[in-house]
Amino acid sequence: MSIETSIQIALSGLAVATQRMTNTAHNTANIHSPAGAPEAAADGTGRERKFLPLDVVSIASDKVGANTVSKVRNPAVVNRYDPSAADSDEQGMVVRGNVSHTAESIALVIAYRQFQSNLTALRIANEMSQSTLDIKS
Repeated sequence: MSIETSIQIALSGLAVATQRMTNTAHNTANIHSPAGAPEAAADGTGRERKFLPLDVVSIASDKVGANTVSKVRNPAVVNRYDPSAADSDEQGMVVRGNVSHTAESIALVIAYRQFQSNLTALRIANEMSQSTLDIKS
């Protein structure tokens, strides 16, 4: 494996870690937001339901490194009992995104460690590249 390939892999890993952190921030910030597909907005409350939690999913590709996309979590929404919520129905149920503080905290720690690891790999590849240049000069 060449140094350039190592750098490409590390950079793609940094991009994936950043994408995971972004999705985790999105999910956590909207944990109490009304959820559901936009077409489900006609529920009589006059409010649009737009929040859908996101996950990072690996995809097949010919490119070197990690290849991922953000996709809507499955299942995206759950019914929760919260009769004090303004948008609760007659039974006290509300539709919320399928988001857990615990799961999002774990995802954030994993993304942070992934970012650190790829940054270390990038630094080492850069040092190897520099030492190769020093040997040749």
